[in-house]
Amino acid sequence: MCCISCPYSQACCRKFKVPVTVDEHLSGLYRINPDRTVIIHLDRLPDGTCVYLDENGRCAIYAYRPETCREYSCAGDERLSRPGSQFNGDAT
Repeated sequence: MCCISCPYSQACCRKFKVPVTVDEHLSGLYRINPDRTVIIHLDRLPDGTCVYLDENGRCAIYAYRPETCREYSCAGDERLSRPGSQFNGDAT
């Protein structure tokens, strides 16, 4: 799990939309983006950051985060490691 010691400065929490399952949506546990289309996803702040990323860069709902967050691993995600990526430190 790269959430604990993320080498990409919580990139997935800052830029990726986090889809939730229908059951997660219906549970009422999560703040859902009101501008959703077909895919229901967690709400985001105006800068694109997940609303549950706290001031220390930690997930405020880590213990009950959505399935997408539990299953995702940044290890091997080419969007984060490719040259020029804003997340790997070599972006211009």
